[in-house]
Order: sequence, then C-alpha cells, then structure tokens
Amino acid sequence: MYNKELKQTQISQTAIFTTGSMRASKILPSFILVLTVFFSDYFFNYGKDIRLFFLKTSQPITEIPVAIENVYDRLVFFFSSQNQLFNEINNLNKEIERLNFEILKMKGLENENIELSELMNLSKREQFSFSMLGEIKSKSFFPNESLNVSTDVTKINNNMVVLNRNGMIGQIDQVLPNSVKVLPIYEKDNIVPAYFPRTGLNIILKGTGRDKLFSIENLSSGVNLKIGDEIFSSGLGGKFPKGYLIGKVKRISNDPNLKFQTVEVQSTAVFDNGSKVLFISP
Repeated sequence: MYNKELKQTQISQTAIFTTGSMRASKILPSFILVLTVFFSDYFFNYGKDIRLFFLKTSQPITEIPVAIENVYDRLVFFFSSQNQLFNEINNLNKEIERLNFEILKMKGLENENIELSELMNLSKREQFSFSMLGEIKSKSFFPNESLNVSTDVTKINNNMVVLNRNGMIGQIDQVLPNSVKVLPIYEKDNIVPAYFPRTGLNIILKGTGRDKLFSIENLSSGVNLKIGDEIFSSGLGGKFPKGYLIGKVKRISNDPNLKFQTVEVQSTAVFDNGSKVLFISP
C-alpha cells in the first residue's frame, strides 16, 4: 500500500512540473511577440500604418450606411420634388382652365353686347312700327327647328316677324305664358312674298319642310333665272319687312313642254345663330 501511495505522489509531481513547463512554453512566445510588436510600433510606428491600412480597407464598409442614407435622401427628395412639381402643374392647369373659361365668358359677353347693339341699331334704322327684344333660352334643330325665346309676352302677338343680327329668320308660332315659340321662315307651307332685284319680278316663296329650302310657286317657264340669283322680301301684304335677303336660287328645272318651271331657293337665314332676337311689326 505504501508503494502505491508513493507512485501516486510521483505521478502527481511529474504532472505538476510538466503542466508548468507547458504553460511556460506557451506564455513565453506570446510575451516575446507582444514585446516585439510593442518595440516595433514604438521605434517604427507600425501601429499607425496598420490602423490606416485597416481604416482604408474597411472604409467602403463603414460608408455603406452613409451611402444608403444619401440614396434614401435623394430618392425622397426626387419623389417629393416630382410630387410637388405634379401638384404645381395640376394647379397651373386648373388655373389655365379657369382663365380660359373666363376668356370664353368675356368673349360671350362681348358678342352679346355687339349683337344687342346691332339689333338696337337695326330697330332704330328701320323705323319699325313696333319692336321688342327677346333672349333665346333653348333651341331645337332640324327637322323640327324652333326657338324658345324669353321676352315680355304681353307685348307680343302672332303676326310679328323675328329678326337676328344676320337678318330675317322666322315668325311666331305660339305665345306661351313666359316665352315665345319661333319657327324658321322656311317652315313647311310658310308663304313669303319676295322679288328678284335683277328683273324686278315679284314672286311667292313657299317653305318646303326640307332643310332651309323654298320653292317658287307658279313661275312661268319664260322667266330668265340663273343659279345664284338673290331673292329679297318684297314687303307685299304688310307682314314681312321689305328688302331683307331671303335666299339664293339653288336649282332650276325647266321643261319647255311645261308652262311653269320648278325652282328651289336656298334660304340664307341663320336660324340658330346668336342669343338674342328682335320681334318686329313692319
């Protein structure tokens, strides 16, 4: 038993000295390396170069967050600028639309004033027995053309003729409670006494119901007519004022075997033009 304990003691001592020598063999090189690095850095300033080297090599990595932030800021600025620019353009377009609308309103008012002035001058110049202004509220177009005109209906009667700035356009069909219904002068079966200034011949125009067309009733085949001849109101019968251009000859059908010739006249009335009319009694 004694020998056994002696062997254990010797093994333990050997292990202690071996462990100590192993630790010393590891520490000493490390210590020498540290001293070498220290003195090298002290005498040759290697540490600074190493730090600079590592700073330079790691600089792109350290700048990545800054670059990302710059890119983000630029993107935000770009899209915010684009959005601001879009809003400004949109606002400018709205302002342009508003100004264009105002210009149209001003032009409309200007045209209305010119139209009103011309109608008033017409009523003074022609010395009608009676005249009354009206404002067009609505229009119906071919084939059922009509105007709904607001005016003082207490001063209007069915025998009055209707003028606009372009000339004689129609006559009254109905006097309603607050407005007047006006039909075109070339309405079907409407009769207008007229004459040819070139020959001085009196004729009768009759509305055909077709778009702005009259026919001449009972015109002798011997009457010399030409395409484009102008026809004016004669004033005969007292309903229509004299001297207004009614239309121009559009088509002539002349058969020598027939006693009468067929003539179509294109009306020059601009029925739906303007916003105001003048009701007159010749």
